[in-house]
Amino acid sequence: NFPQRVASGEVPPPSPLPSGLAYWQVVLLPAAFDRSTSVLGGVGLTLATAGAAARFTLTPRDRFGNRLGWNPGGIDAPLRCVLTSQAFGNLVTGSFVYPDERHGFYNFSYTATVSGAYALTLTLGGQPVSGTPVAVVVAAGKAEVSTTFASGTGLQSTVAGADAEFWVVA
Repeated sequence: NFPQRVASGEVPPPSPLPSGLAYWQVVLLPAAFDRSTSVLGGVGLTLATAGAAARFTLTPRDRFGNRLGWNPGGIDAPLRCVLTSQAFGNLVTGSFVYPDERHGFYNFSYTATVSGAYALTLTLGGQPVSGTPVAVVVAAGKAEVSTTFASGTGLQSTVAGADAEFWVVA
């Protein structure tokens, strides 16, 4: 039967060409998912803004570096994204957003609500994907009027021409 399908890195068994054929067609399929050769990319791997979704992608590859594409047979365990802070512990668990079937990416998104330094880890079946954890800096988001307040003696009274002291916490 044509074409003969084999996994990447395997050699099909030799056989004579059927009568009338001038070549032998072989379709190479990628091997199973490999954590060490898969590729992570995107701004969300280094920088995020509190309150805004940060995104990154995983391009799954086999042990030979072949791109697996969407729904690779070797990914049979859950992919999980966790953002961890030394001060707060596991603060944010990200989500698998959607596959990019055309390009073979897995897209992830997470939203941190507190600014600070974090470690982002992507796991497959509980084991870290190569390249993680990575350091992520979450910058402060926009000030929210409903949670902003001012305090200090300068808000009660002051003298014209004198310094008044108060603080605004946004």
